[in-house]
Amino acid sequence: MASSANATAATAGSSPFLFPIPALDNTYGAIMLGTFGGLMMYGLTMHQGYRYMHLPYYKRDATYIKAMVALVLLIETVHSVLSMHACYFYFATNYFHPEVLFHGSWSVNLLPMSTGIVIAVSQSFFARRLFKINPRYAPIVGFVVLLLLGELGFSIAATVEAFVQPDLLHFQDFSWMISTALGMVIAADGILTALLTIVLHRSRTGFKSTDSMINVLIMYTINTGLLTGTISTISFFMAVFYPHTLIDDGLNLFAAKLYANSLLAVLNSRHFLSSCGKTDYEATPSKISAIHRSELVSNVSNGPSGRDALANSQHVLDIRVKSETHRDVSFSGDTLYTDRKADPSIELRDLHGSAKGGDDASQDAASHNG
Repeated sequence: MASSANATAATAGSSPFLFPIPALDNTYGAIMLGTFGGLMMYGLTMHQGYRYMHLPYYKRDATYIKAMVALVLLIETVHSVLSMHACYFYFATNYFHPEVLFHGSWSVNLLPMSTGIVIAVSQSFFARRLFKINPRYAPIVGFVVLLLLGELGFSIAATVEAFVQPDLLHFQDFSWMISTALGMVIAADGILTALLTIVLHRSRTGFKSTDSMINVLIMYTINTGLLTGTISTISFFMAVFYPHTLIDDGLNLFAAKLYANSLLAVLNSRHFLSSCGKTDYEATPSKISAIHRSELVSNVSNGPSGRDALANSQHVLDIRVKSETHRDVSFSGDTLYTDRKADPSIELRDLHGSAKGGDDASQDAASHNG
C-alpha cells in the first residue's frame, strides 16, 4: 500500500500538464452526444437515399443530380466514421492518457472539412432550385453561391490549421474560421428559405388543387430551412460565446446530417406531389336552369306523372356551362411545372336527350332568356 501510494504521488508530482485537464461534459462529451444524434440522422439519411433510388424519378433525373446524391451519401458515411473514430480514440484507446485530450486526432481535424462539403453541396441544390423557379433572382443566387464557397473555404482552412497547430490550445486562435463559416451558412440558409417561400407564394394560381401543392412546397421549404437554420444559429452563438468548449462542434455533427436529409427529403417529395396532381381535368360546372327547373324537378320526385310531363315538354332546356381546366403536372429534375389551359364550353340539352349546338342552341337560349 505504501509503495502504491508513493508511486501515485510520484506520478502526480511529475505530471507533464501545464494546464488543467478540461472538463469532458462540454468538450468531448459534446462530441459524443453529437455523434449519437448524427448516427440516428445518418440512418434516416441512408433510408432516404434508398427510397430515392427506388422511386420513378430516379431514372429520369439528370446525371449531376444522381452524382450530387451519391457524393452527399459518401461524405455522410465518411463523416459518421470520423466522428465514431474520434469517440473511440479519446474514450477507449487513450482512456488512461488524459494528456491526449489536448491534441486533436486526425479524425477530429477532418470533421470541419467534411461538414463544410456536405452543407455546401446540399445548399447549392436549393440555390439552383431557386434559379430554376425564377431566373430573375440570379444576382441573389450568385451571392448565395459565394457564401457557400466562402463557407467551404473557411472549413477547409480550419482543417488545415488543425493539422498545422501542435495542440488544441493553439488552435483556439483560429477558431474564428469556424464561426465565420457558420455565419455564412446561416446567411445563405435564411436567404434561400425566405426567397423560395416568397416565390412559391406568388406562384398561386387560384385553382384549389394547384394551390394545395404549392402549400405543401412552402411547408417543406419552411420546415427544412427552419430546422437547419436553428441548429446552425445555436452552433454559431456557442462558437462565439463559448470558444473554449466543443459544443459547437457537437452541434455541427448533427447539423451536417440535417442538411443532407433535407436534400433527399425534397427529392423524394416529388413522388407525393405528382400523385396529388394526377387528375387530368378539374371541372367546376355552373348550372343555369330556365322556367323554374327546380320546381319541375320537385314535381318529378313527387310522382311518375310529373316525370312524363317533364319528358313531353319540348321547350325546357337544361343549360350547363362547363369550365374544364387541364392541369399538366410534371417535374423536370428538381423543379415542379404546372401548365393550365381553360376550356369553357356551353352545352344545351333538351329533356329528350338530344344536344343542341351552334346557332340553334344560341337562339333557343335567347328565346328562353327573353
